[in-house]
Amino acid sequence: MNLACTDWEQRLREGRSLIPDLPIDQQRGARAVAIFDKLRLADVPGTPTMAEASGEWFRGIVRALFGAVDPASKSRWIRELMLLVPKKNSKTTNGALLMLTALLLNERPRAPLIMTAPTHDISDIAYGAVAGAIELDPVLKKILHVRDHLKTITHRQTKAELSIMTFDPNTLTGQKAVGVLIDELHVS
Repeated sequence: MNLACTDWEQRLREGRSLIPDLPIDQQRGARAVAIFDKLRLADVPGTPTMAEASGEWFRGIVRALFGAVDPASKSRWIRELMLLVPKKNSKTTNGALLMLTALLLNERPRAPLIMTAPTHDISDIAYGAVAGAIELDPVLKKILHVRDHLKTITHRQTKAELSIMTFDPNTLTGQKAVGVLIDELHVS
């Protein structure tokens, strides 16, 4: 599948999304966005939901990542994504909550999901966003087991785990992860 967005200049001028037109399973994409939108920001006054705090540009990414699936094989059409965004645009928080969404939507038993960050401070920010969102949602508190000392969240039904850690090349060696997010790749 070609994910090139050859009309990017025109899209920018018109204020349209830079996500190319894809054959997206609208139901899957909408479900992912609905989950993402309900997550709350624990470190912001009033603990707003992502529906209130996140930009539509990021919802488009969530919709595409989770909705671009081959209906016959169930395999993902988007296997890699590089997102280049200026500083202070919630990359770490958005990424962390995207990975929480992935954990919630995952169907593979005991699936590992990994988010890495280049420093302990950034991995703490990411983990804090995930743990805080879970703490603020009574349903998530019941279905997810939070282990602060390991920066790991386990889904009680599927036993899938989301681990948030400081980047180390050995961390990813030998993993059969369902999803990996490398935050601040340029620093790693």
